[in-house]
Amino acid sequence: MQRMLLLTFFLLLVYGVFVAETDETVSVMEGDSVTLYTDLTEILNDDTILWVFGPKGMVISQVTRKNDLTSFFVTDDERFIGRLQVDQNTGSLTIRNSRKRHSGQYKLTISREKTMTKTFNVTVIDSPRNRVNESNGSTVVKLPLNRDDVNEVEEQQGTGLV
Repeated sequence: MQRMLLLTFFLLLVYGVFVAETDETVSVMEGDSVTLYTDLTEILNDDTILWVFGPKGMVISQVTRKNDLTSFFVTDDERFIGRLQVDQNTGSLTIRNSRKRHSGQYKLTISREKTMTKTFNVTVIDSPRNRVNESNGSTVVKLPLNRDDVNEVEEQQGTGLV
């Protein structure tokens, strides 16, 4: 009995030393930026910071530091092109100009003396500027305009055609 208790205690101790896991829920307005923090103050030698997205665990970023050299990888997946930024000091991940397609689970794994994981459940919600009110049973759809569209509308206003 004492051996079993000792073994159980040892396994719990080992698990606690080598793996720590936390969950965090984050909401962001569409179009805004959101930063997922590693809670590290700096990236040390032999650190590996891995960010994965979604149920299939697609690697979106990896930071590795070896012999005082740091290498960065950021995905070229079309959903994230030009939107991801990795802090060079902490490995925190910022998603700029967020869209609904960026909603989902982001998993952070930090490999150091012990392995730590943190899961972020990110929800991108509609921005108030994208919401449209319905009145008198009619629906209005807002479409993005470019500068040429605005000029065309201004020209047509003078003729009564809008």
